[in-house]
Amino acid sequence: MLTGTALVTVEAQDSDTLEANHQFDLRILSVTPKPSDLEFNLIQASGTGTIRFKGCLDHEHLDYEEDSMKNLTISAENEIPYYSCKVQKRNISGVSDVVKIEGEPGMGQVSPLFTRHVMVMVEDVNEPPIFTHSVKDVVVMENVAVGHYLETFTARDLDTTSANNFVYMKGEDPGDWVSVDSKIGKVTTAKILDGESPFVKDNAYKVTIHAADSVVPPMTGTATLNIHLKDENDNTPSLDVNIMDMCQSAGPSLANITAFDLDEDPYSGPFNFKLHEDAKGKWRVDPNQGKDFF
Repeated sequence: MLTGTALVTVEAQDSDTLEANHQFDLRILSVTPKPSDLEFNLIQASGTGTIRFKGCLDHEHLDYEEDSMKNLTISAENEIPYYSCKVQKRNISGVSDVVKIEGEPGMGQVSPLFTRHVMVMVEDVNEPPIFTHSVKDVVVMENVAVGHYLETFTARDLDTTSANNFVYMKGEDPGDWVSVDSKIGKVTTAKILDGESPFVKDNAYKVTIHAADSVVPPMTGTATLNIHLKDENDNTPSLDVNIMDMCQSAGPSLANITAFDLDEDPYSGPFNFKLHEDAKGKWRVDPNQGKDFF
């Protein structure tokens, strides 16, 4: 039940005939057990009051597993202080002297406080399992062997009907790189991890892990594993252009040869250029700048 939901409506009446005398206030005197993360409030409209509850960010609903029952004490009290009339003496003419006795504490005329008890019983509903850690990070070298251990996720289910009776499975895994043990939540590699893959963003690969209970329909909790990949020098440099056209002239002909490497620094350059054996004597290359001369 979400915060702000109306739980119950209470009603009170006052038998006094004067309009001013039958106005009263409804209040919540106490809540047992005393809640720490939510509060109950009463909104009054004329002779009725609607009881609602308000939770904090982490407790925006009534939780059966925390407290299955709440006992509220509701009071109804006159707005005008309670008083009574007393005949002081009777005259011969039949007119009596009447005095008004105000309700003052300690004088035996305290305004009566009427109370009623309201019992709020929370029904149990199926809720998703909760991971002890919703986000985990692991650092690993790319190209580790298949079956390499990454992390273990643990979840718990507070529901009494399906407590700890759930399975682990993977959700988001665009490269199909990991495997998840359905019983214990252990995550291992299922393929070689490639740091240069388009699935890797900012050197990290994201996997989501689910824990689903056995109730139909099942409820699912989700956690995230961020795999941070350390780069290896596992890519050979490649030329930006493999074939170039050059115009022969009376003087030397010059071309710039450029290359790239998918690996990151310090494995991405600088490069050393050299000619194949069959080109030596016909061409000359600057080994540091990649300038080719004919």
